[in-house]
Parts: sequence; C-alpha cells; structure tokens
Amino acid sequence: MSNLKENVQHINEHSQEYIEKQLEYYKLSLFKKLMKGATAFVHFLIIGAILFLTVIFISLAGAWSLAGWLDNIPLAFIIMGLFYAIILFLFVKVFKKRLDVRILKASSKEFFD
Repeated sequence: MSNLKENVQHINEHSQEYIEKQLEYYKLSLFKKLMKGATAFVHFLIIGAILFLTVIFISLAGAWSLAGWLDNIPLAFIIMGLFYAIILFLFVKVFKKRLDVRILKASSKEFFD
C-alpha cells in the first residue's frame, strides 16, 4: 500500500513538473514570436522610410525634369500625381489580393511553427 502511495505521489510531482515546463516553453515560444514580429516591424519601418524618401526625391526630380520639357511646372506635378494614382489603382485592383494571400501564408507559417 505504501508503494502505491509513493507511486501516486511521484506521478503527481512529475505531472506538476511537466506542467511547469510546458508553461515555460510556451512563454519562451510566445516571446520568440513576439520579438520576431517586433524586429520585422522595425525593419519594415526603417526600409519603408528610406524607400519613401527615395521615391519622394526621384518624384521631385522627375517632376522638375518634366516641367523643363513642358515649360509648365504645375502641369508636370499633376502628371506625376496622376502617375502615382494609376499605380495605386493598379495595385488595389490587381496585386492586393495576391499580396494578402502571400502575407497570410507567411504569417501563419511563422506563427504556427
């Protein structure tokens, strides 16, 4: 009887230890995934800011160059704005769904790994 009691006590201790280890594992796993997401977001912000500045300067240079050809500064900037409006329209109509699917697949793969 005492042997059975000891076995039950060991099972209880090991079960408690197992639960604690699992909890630690899930905490570490969550931390890892949160940090991967945070670093990816920071990288996205930095690269996005640099890309944004690049596009701004190239757009300004293109608009001023176009203004020299047209001899009309406002028209050149309007043409540049229309160019970006067309790009936005194409992105929304053509590429948005494909991009959403790719992002969802990559995110779910990373999160559920």
